[in-house]
Amino acid sequence: MKAVFLNGHGGNEVVQVGERPMPQRKQGEVLVRMRAATLNRVDLYMRDSGAGIRHQLPLIMGVDGAGVIEEVDAQEQLLKPGQRVVLYSGVTCGRCEFCQHGEPVLCTSMQTLGEHCDGTLAEYIWCRQAMCFRFPKG
Repeated sequence: MKAVFLNGHGGNEVVQVGERPMPQRKQGEVLVRMRAATLNRVDLYMRDSGAGIRHQLPLIMGVDGAGVIEEVDAQEQLLKPGQRVVLYSGVTCGRCEFCQHGEPVLCTSMQTLGEHCDGTLAEYIWCRQAMCFRFPKG
Protein backbone atom coordinates (compact mmCIF):
# COMPACT_ATOMS: atom_id res chain seq x y z
CA MET A 1 0.00 0.00 0.00
CA LYS A 2 1.11 3.59 -0.50
CA ALA A 3 1.99 5.66 2.56
CA VAL A 4 3.91 8.71 3.74
CA PHE A 5 6.57 7.59 6.18
CA LEU A 6 9.73 8.63 7.98
CA ASN A 7 12.95 6.75 7.33
CA GLY A 8 15.02 8.91 9.69
CA HIS A 9 14.99 12.22 11.53
CA GLY A 10 15.93 15.61 10.12
CA GLY A 11 14.35 17.72 7.41
CA ASN A 12 12.00 16.93 4.57
CA GLU A 13 14.60 14.57 3.07
CA VAL A 14 13.59 11.89 5.62
CA VAL A 15 9.94 11.94 4.50
CA GLN A 16 9.21 9.27 1.89
CA VAL A 17 6.16 8.45 -0.21
CA GLY A 18 6.16 4.82 -1.19
CA GLU A 19 5.13 1.27 -0.50
CA ARG A 20 4.68 -0.09 3.02
CA PRO A 21 3.30 -3.47 4.12
CA MET A 22 -0.47 -3.82 4.28
CA PRO A 23 -1.59 -3.80 7.95
CA GLN A 24 -2.89 -7.12 9.25
CA ARG A 25 -6.08 -6.84 11.29
CA LYS A 26 -6.31 -8.85 14.50
CA GLN A 27 -9.29 -9.83 16.65
CA GLY A 28 -10.89 -6.70 18.18
CA GLU A 29 -9.41 -4.44 15.50
CA VAL A 30 -10.83 -2.72 12.45
CA LEU A 31 -9.19 -2.31 9.06
CA VAL A 32 -9.98 1.16 7.72
CA ARG A 33 -9.40 2.41 4.18
CA MET A 34 -8.32 6.00 4.73
CA ARG A 35 -10.16 8.75 2.86
CA ALA A 36 -8.81 11.83 4.65
CA ALA A 37 -5.84 12.65 6.87
CA THR A 38 -4.14 15.83 7.95
CA LEU A 39 -0.64 16.98 8.71
CA ASN A 40 -0.36 17.62 12.44
CA ARG A 41 2.33 19.40 14.46
CA VAL A 42 3.15 15.97 15.89
CA ASP A 43 4.20 14.86 12.39
CA LEU A 44 6.71 17.69 12.21
CA TYR A 45 8.05 16.86 15.69
CA MET A 46 8.48 13.22 14.73
CA ARG A 47 10.23 14.24 11.51
CA ASP A 48 12.56 16.59 13.32
CA SER A 49 13.64 14.24 16.13
CA GLY A 50 10.89 12.37 17.95
CA ALA A 51 13.03 12.86 21.05
CA GLY A 52 11.56 11.27 24.16
CA ILE A 53 9.02 9.17 22.24
CA ARG A 54 9.63 5.44 21.83
CA HIS A 55 9.12 4.56 18.19
CA GLN A 56 10.64 2.55 15.38
CA LEU A 57 11.54 3.65 11.89
CA PRO A 58 10.22 3.52 9.28
CA LEU A 59 7.09 5.09 10.79
CA ILE A 60 3.95 6.02 8.84
CA MET A 61 3.06 9.63 9.63
CA GLY A 62 -0.40 11.01 10.46
CA VAL A 63 -2.32 11.47 13.70
CA ASP A 64 -5.78 12.49 12.46
CA GLY A 65 -8.00 10.85 9.88
CA ALA A 66 -11.27 9.46 8.61
CA GLY A 67 -12.12 6.57 6.34
CA VAL A 68 -14.33 3.60 5.53
CA ILE A 69 -14.36 0.30 7.39
CA GLU A 70 -13.08 -2.56 5.23
CA GLU A 71 -12.99 -5.37 7.81
CA VAL A 72 -14.33 -5.83 11.33
CA ASP A 73 -15.10 -8.75 13.65
CA ALA A 74 -18.31 -10.54 12.66
CA GLN A 75 -19.75 -10.17 16.19
CA GLU A 76 -19.14 -6.38 16.32
CA GLN A 77 -22.52 -4.67 16.81
CA LEU A 78 -21.82 -0.97 16.13
CA LEU A 79 -19.38 -1.02 13.23
CA LYS A 80 -19.97 -2.56 9.80
CA PRO A 81 -17.98 -2.81 6.55
CA GLY A 82 -18.66 0.21 4.33
CA GLN A 83 -19.40 2.50 7.29
CA ARG A 84 -17.65 5.88 7.35
CA VAL A 85 -15.69 6.58 10.54
CA VAL A 86 -13.57 9.25 12.20
CA LEU A 87 -10.57 7.91 14.10
CA TYR A 88 -9.58 8.73 17.66
CA SER A 89 -5.78 8.74 17.63
CA GLY A 90 -5.18 7.43 21.16
CA VAL A 91 -4.29 3.74 21.42
CA THR A 92 -5.10 2.86 25.04
CA CYS A 93 -4.26 -0.25 27.05
CA GLY A 94 -7.77 -1.05 28.29
CA ARG A 95 -6.28 -2.45 31.51
CA CYS A 96 -5.01 0.40 33.69
CA GLU A 97 -7.16 1.90 36.43
CA PHE A 98 -8.20 4.83 34.22
CA CYS A 99 -9.23 2.65 31.28
CA GLN A 100 -11.13 0.36 33.65
CA HIS A 101 -13.04 3.35 35.07
CA GLY A 102 -14.06 4.81 31.70
CA GLU A 103 -11.32 7.47 31.51
CA PRO A 104 -9.18 6.22 28.61
CA VAL A 105 -7.78 9.70 27.89
CA LEU A 106 -5.85 9.30 31.17
CA CYS A 107 -4.44 5.87 30.20
CA THR A 108 -1.04 5.35 31.80
CA SER A 109 0.39 3.76 28.65
CA MET A 110 -1.46 5.57 25.87
CA GLN A 111 0.18 5.61 22.48
CA THR A 112 -0.67 7.88 19.58
CA LEU A 113 -1.10 7.06 15.90
CA GLY A 114 1.78 8.51 13.89
CA GLU A 115 3.87 8.92 17.02
CA HIS A 116 4.31 5.54 18.72
CA CYS A 117 2.82 3.39 15.94
CA ASP A 118 1.95 3.73 12.26
CA GLY A 119 -0.42 6.58 11.50
CA THR A 120 -3.10 7.75 9.11
CA LEU A 121 -1.14 8.97 6.07
CA ALA A 122 -1.63 5.64 4.32
CA GLU A 123 -4.16 3.85 2.18
CA TYR A 124 -5.10 1.56 5.10
CA ILE A 125 -4.73 1.52 8.86
CA TRP A 126 -5.68 -0.89 11.62
CA CYS A 127 -7.14 0.42 14.85
CA ARG A 128 -9.07 -0.86 17.80
CA GLN A 129 -12.82 -0.87 17.45
CA ALA A 130 -13.14 1.66 20.28
CA MET A 131 -11.08 4.17 18.24
CA CYS A 132 -13.71 4.36 15.47
CA PHE A 133 -16.63 6.76 15.66
CA ARG A 134 -19.44 7.06 13.14
CA PHE A 135 -18.81 9.83 10.66
CA PRO A 136 -21.57 12.42 11.09
CA LYS A 137 -24.03 12.80 8.22
CA GLY A 138 -23.71 15.97 6.21
